[in-house]
Amino acid sequence: MEKIELDDILLKYNLKCIDFQKIDTGYINQTFKVETNEGPFVVQRINPEVFLYSDRIVHNENMLREFLHSNQINNFLVPIRQTVDGDNFLVNDGIVWRVTLFMDKLYSPLVIESVFTAFSLGKKIREFHNLTSLVDVSIFEEIIPNFHNLNFRYEQYRTAFLAADNIRKQSVLELIKQIDDFSWLIEEYNQMIQPNHTTKILCHNDTKISNTLTDTATGEVRYLIDLDTIMPGYSFNDIGDAVRAGCSRSDESETDVGKVIFDHDLFDAILDGYLADEQKNDLKQKRGHLEQGALIMLYMQALRFLTDYLNGNVYYQVKYEEQNAIRARNQLILLNQLNDYLKTNH
Repeated sequence: MEKIELDDILLKYNLKCIDFQKIDTGYINQTFKVETNEGPFVVQRINPEVFLYSDRIVHNENMLREFLHSNQINNFLVPIRQTVDGDNFLVNDGIVWRVTLFMDKLYSPLVIESVFTAFSLGKKIREFHNLTSLVDVSIFEEIIPNFHNLNFRYEQYRTAFLAADNIRKQSVLELIKQIDDFSWLIEEYNQMIQPNHTTKILCHNDTKISNTLTDTATGEVRYLIDLDTIMPGYSFNDIGDAVRAGCSRSDESETDVGKVIFDHDLFDAILDGYLADEQKNDLKQKRGHLEQGALIMLYMQALRFLTDYLNGNVYYQVKYEEQNAIRARNQLILLNQLNDYLKTNH
């Protein structure tokens, strides 16, 4: 990214770039902290190769901000800078840009560093669900079709399995067996999404801790950010994804199986935070719903990693040939550990 390009973008916001630095915590969009004549801002370029329907991102975030503003909820999202034309987003040569206020004394953690932060993350997700509970989800568009659809992900896996050569299949036979052993989660998922069991709500859909702004002093989650995947979903999607991404004590590509450990304390804290204001008579059933959701999200991610390995590593970036198989194995280790924990505590 050249300064001259940022100058051109910021001109359309009536801002002048003084200095900038790249923020590397995200994997998809290009994000920069930019010092301007009016103070620091975060400038983000939406990746058109990942988000094929970037116009839907614009539509959904505009609808969310309009809903919150009309209900006088003005401090839940990071303030957005409007263009000189009064738009929340800039579309420049087909590329979508977003400019938001840089929030001092807040940061995006790479890992959940304390039980308090885990509790705070669960509570912030519940706040998001509560604030948007009255919104008409039908006005929000699907950013990535079938993103958290377990049936779709399993069909992708089956297609990849049937097409893969025998050498690849033989190298992951144990993983294939575990995928089969946990296939009961597909039926569990189909029961959970029945209209008489749950309803679709507005979800963030990518609730890892790095998609938050967290207080550097207290560890409290203050904002959910990276709103590119907000779309209709289920509460267990957001909590399950927070658990999947946040409750492992190791990197998702860890090669030493002894270091792949599911952190039960962080898990309990995320669910406790989400359910903190729940009525006691509903608590057990709703907690069970979220627990099953966490199992489902771990299983779904294992499917996605294994599918990519069988396909020849065409989706996730890899540094070596077996990395997606290692990632799938680690998700299955975490899945087994969480499943054992839930069996022991019920």
